[in-house]
Amino acid sequence: MDNLTIIIPVHNEEKRIRPCLDRILDYMNHCKIDYEIIIAEDGSTDHTVDIAREYSTLNSKVIVNSSKQKLGKGRSIVNAMAIATKDIIMYIDVDLASDISEIERMSPYLGSNDIVIGSRLIRENLDKVDRPFFRRLFSECYSFLCQTLFMSSIKDYQCGLKMMRKNSALINEVIPKIKSNKFAFDTDLLVHSKIHGLKVKEVAVRWEHKDYSKVNVSKQIWCMGADLFRIWLSVQIEKLQIQKEKFNFNSIQMNLR
Repeated sequence: MDNLTIIIPVHNEEKRIRPCLDRILDYMNHCKIDYEIIIAEDGSTDHTVDIAREYSTLNSKVIVNSSKQKLGKGRSIVNAMAIATKDIIMYIDVDLASDISEIERMSPYLGSNDIVIGSRLIRENLDKVDRPFFRRLFSECYSFLCQTLFMSSIKDYQCGLKMMRKNSALINEVIPKIKSNKFAFDTDLLVHSKIHGLKVKEVAVRWEHKDYSKVNVSKQIWCMGADLFRIWLSVQIEKLQIQKEKFNFNSIQMNLR
């Protein structure tokens, strides 16, 4: 991996953005990789933007992509992807539940895959992730539901650490199909990537639960349930369109013979 764009989605993260950037910059400055960091700021009302711009002023590798209104985590990531200049894109949660060093575990798989995703549910030779009971139950139920709805072998759709090649299929075919702007964005991305033939590899990563997470699980259940149904519906429509296009193409070939 010669170059890398690191996207950090943030909303009202004045307490966490500074240690996050310090850690990532310290790590990347010891790597022989051409990199940039895009802070995907999503309509923060605290001092997040001020801190982000402070780092951007001092370091040309740090770029602030800010929105005046809250668009959602997914949309802020997509907007950051649009200005990414490197061949490999990754996004990582600001709490660094998975440390930036986990890219060493993931990047080797990019040689034969388009997308590599971190997983808390696959452990391989790593210790089991210690999480509160209800959060673990929610993740496992969500995983089962996604595997059933989309006939997928992916176990952990929601881990906040993902790497991908910035190729034409991702930018021109997958991204335009994504309609989820919030936390179901990851699922939307992976489901449509599989439909368009992108290779996805799931890799076990170290992950640490952060007690100060701002995610409201009970609220998330309803929102993500509605998003899952919408994604499933859009997938069925897209599959029908693909089949129709193949049928029309085959018909044209038959007529030309």
